[in-house]
Parts: sequence; C-alpha cells; structure tokens
Amino acid sequence: RVLRFYAAALHARDWAAAAKAWGQGSGVTAKTLQDSYDRGDPPTLEVGKGDEEGAAGSSFYEAPVTLRFGAAAPPEHGSLVLRRVNDVPGATPEQLRWHIERSTIGQGE
Repeated sequence: RVLRFYAAALHARDWAAAAKAWGQGSGVTAKTLQDSYDRGDPPTLEVGKGDEEGAAGSSFYEAPVTLRFGAAAPPEHGSLVLRRVNDVPGATPEQLRWHIERSTIGQGE
C-alpha cells in the first residue's frame, strides 16, 4: 500500500503526500522530491514484485521499480526498500509503520 500511495502521489505531483511515505530522518522532503521529479511529464512509478525479510527486530521489503517521465525520456531503474520495526516494546508509531527507507532509482541499476 505504501508503494501504491507513493506512486500515485508522485504521478499527481503531490510532493508533500509523497514525502510522507518516507521515514522521518530520511531527509526526503516535498522540496527534494519536486526538485528531483518535477520534469515535463508527470512521473510514473512502476513497482514490481518484491521480497520481504526480517533482521534484528525489523522487517524489510525491497521492490524493483521503474520510473518513467513520458515516452521520450529513458526509464530509470532501481529499487525501493521499505522498513518497519516489528512489535518491539517501546517502538513509536512512526517506527511501527511501513515507510520508504532508501532508493536506488537512477543509481545505475
């Protein structure tokens, strides 16, 4: 659901909503998303089937993605990694929610 929400927000150019899909402390803001993705055509994010795994009290989900800006621009490939803290005593609501932790879009993948 987080990735569908993020893809829809990017396509709508709702940078503030898209930034909410990222975890606090990621440094990703509405401004950084707009600076990166506000190009001629609205961005379209295609999300493939990912894999979930757990480690040290957290769960991770990594999905392959393709970002497109219309037919004329070359697609950008990479992955998005989501993370959430498992039901660890003392975890905050922010830590317990799925959120994007990192992206490799456009980094040569």
